[in-house]
Amino acid sequence: MRGREYERLQLMRIPLGRQTTGGCLLTAGLRTTDVDPVRYFRTGFAADLGLVGEAGGDLRPARLSVASFCPDCPRVEWYIGPAQAFSRLEEQRWFLCSFFVSQLAAQASHSVGVQYYFGPPSVLVGFLSSYWNLVHPGFLLLALGLYREAVAAPNTTMGLERILQAQIEEIRTAEFLECRAIESAMAAGMEQAQLPDTLGPLVPGDFSFLHELGAVHEWQARVRGVLRGAAA
Repeated sequence: MRGREYERLQLMRIPLGRQTTGGCLLTAGLRTTDVDPVRYFRTGFAADLGLVGEAGGDLRPARLSVASFCPDCPRVEWYIGPAQAFSRLEEQRWFLCSFFVSQLAAQASHSVGVQYYFGPPSVLVGFLSSYWNLVHPGFLLLALGLYREAVAAPNTTMGLERILQAQIEEIRTAEFLECRAIESAMAAGMEQAQLPDTLGPLVPGDFSFLHELGAVHEWQARVRGVLRGAAA
């Protein structure tokens, strides 16, 4: 037994903290590669997002439900196409990190009326009635926390930080006051009171999803740290 299958089985043996609902283990199977996270964000993410967005139908900008990135995605037309496209990506871990960061920047720039950053050609939406509404990018970190590979990998946190720093570098090509406004809005959006802590409203209860919240809270805290450092 060699390669990815061996790594998958090794990950299954790693003990984690709070990891079950009704005895169901976190899902294994998130695909990841050895690509540098910043290189992926700058050179691979846009194409992958385009593939996933195109699978979502004819709406523009493409609406991608957070449910499409969860295990056992509902087999509903709006969600299953993007879910299937996501399942075919070679790099899924950095995709979710990049989508989180880009949505955080896009929503922040929109909220302050800055036209510099229009965001990617897809937007993050909810489930059922909330499919027609934008939702907090933090839901993507909750989705990431459903996968053992992301939780157990020692470099997920650092990769997320580096992707965020690369996004800030891009933002800072704008006028000084504009980039400060965007960064301030990003930081405000990551304050604890604003963050979602469950996928419950966005996925059917039958799935009994539980996140590795210790890891998710660590990712949230590191994002806040990067944004506060950028503002200093």
